[in-house]
Amino acid sequence: MRKVEMTRKFAWIMCLVITALLSACGRAPERNFSDQDLLVDVSVLPDNWALLDIYTMDNDEGEESGETIIFYKMDTPYLVRAGQYVFRYSSTRRAAWHYRRLEDAHFRQNNPQYTPWTVPEGFSFSSSTADQWRFGCADSTFSPAPEFGNIRTICLYWAQYDEFLVYVTITTHVEEQEMASMDDVYQFISAVDQRMAQYLSP
Repeated sequence: MRKVEMTRKFAWIMCLVITALLSACGRAPERNFSDQDLLVDVSVLPDNWALLDIYTMDNDEGEESGETIIFYKMDTPYLVRAGQYVFRYSSTRRAAWHYRRLEDAHFRQNNPQYTPWTVPEGFSFSSSTADQWRFGCADSTFSPAPEFGNIRTICLYWAQYDEFLVYVTITTHVEEQEMASMDDVYQFISAVDQRMAQYLSP
C-alpha cells in the first residue's frame, strides 16, 4: 500500500513538473529591452519629416504592453502621417493568433472606402527575421476633414517577430501629390525590420 501511495505521489509531482515546464515553454522569454527600444527614429525618413508623438498603448488588442511612434510631413497643408506600432504578447503562439485576427482587420477587402490592397509594381521587400508578414498599399476615400484630401494612398506593413507584432503605416500620396516615394517606404520598413532583428537575434 505504501509503495502504491509513493508511486501516486511521484506521478502527481511529475505531473506538476511537466505542467510547469509546458507553461514556461509557452511563455515568451524575459527580455532585457523595452518596447520603446524597438521603435525607429525620424532619421529613417526624409528630412522633411518630423516626430509628432510617442505614447504607450492601452492594451486594446489583447497585448501585454505596446508603444507607438508617429511622424508627420512638414511641408504640406495635408495631414500626412507615418507610424510604427509595437505590440508585445505573452507568447509567440498568442502573437500568431492576434496576427491572423488583425491581418483581416487591417487588410479587409470589403471596405468601400478602400481599393484592394496590392503591392506596387517594382516594389521588392523581404524579411528574413519576421515569422510572418504582409505588405500592401491602397487608395482611401475616407476624409473626415479637408486636411485628409479626397483621396490618399496608404501603405501598410504588418509582421510578427516572436511575441511581438509590428504595424507600420505611411501615407504616400494625397490628391495624387507624392508625399513619400516607394524608396522612402522601403527604407522605413527595412529600418523597422532591422531594428527588430537587432534586438531579437540570439
